[in-house]
Amino acid sequence: MELRQWNELPDRMRTREVRKYYNIIAQRRGWFRAKRVFDVIVSLIMLVFLAINDIDLKYTDTELIELILSVASGTQSDSDILQWLQQHII
Repeated sequence: MELRQWNELPDRMRTREVRKYYNIIAQRRGWFRAKRVFDVIVSLIMLVFLAINDIDLKYTDTELIELILSVASGTQSDSDILQWLQQHII
C-alpha cells in the first residue's frame, strides 16, 4: 500500500491536524517500504527453514498474507505465530 498524495485524500481528512502527521509519515516513506520488504524476506526465510527441516504447512495464500501483514503490523506475538504454525502443520 502506497501513501496517497495529500490532494488525493478525502476532503474530511485534509485538515491542519492531519497534515502534521501526514508530513511525518511522508518523511519516513522509505523506511516503511524497507520494513515491508524486510518482513516479507524474513517470512520467506521462515518458510524455507521449515521446508529444509521437512516441516510441511498447508495454508491458503490469503492465510499466509494475513499472517505476514499481522506480523508486519506488530499485532502478532511470538506465541500467536507459533500457534498459527502448529495449526497449519500437515
